[in-house]
Amino acid sequence: VCIDWSVVLGNGAFGKAYQGILPTDKLPLKLTDSVIQVKELKKKNEKVAVKMLHESADRSTVLAFLDEIEVMKELGYHERLVNLLACVTESEPRMLIVELCSKGDLLQYMTQRREYMMRLREGEEPTV
Repeated sequence: VCIDWSVVLGNGAFGKAYQGILPTDKLPLKLTDSVIQVKELKKKNEKVAVKMLHESADRSTVLAFLDEIEVMKELGYHERLVNLLACVTESEPRMLIVELCSKGDLLQYMTQRREYMMRLREGEEPTV
């Protein structure tokens, strides 16, 4: 994965998330577990989100990060979820590579849509 360190997508409990590129031609199919995932990733220009675990993370934080990865593995691919594409767990820095949400996170999206949704609720004619 090629990480664009200048594009910080967010800062969460485990660390920062950056935008990256995951070349699909080098992605082994067994890693993705789904041909659909590779096709979807190619449609999105191979852009991904890379969640990096803090290098100073304590043992419980590392275990929680690894648990998140395991849950995502168990869920597998679903078109309505942010899907796991790859992960690095055996070396530093540990990272979780997932699909990039083009409209940002859910909170950001809902905040941007709030005014529009309030007008709909009040029965006003919405402007697009």
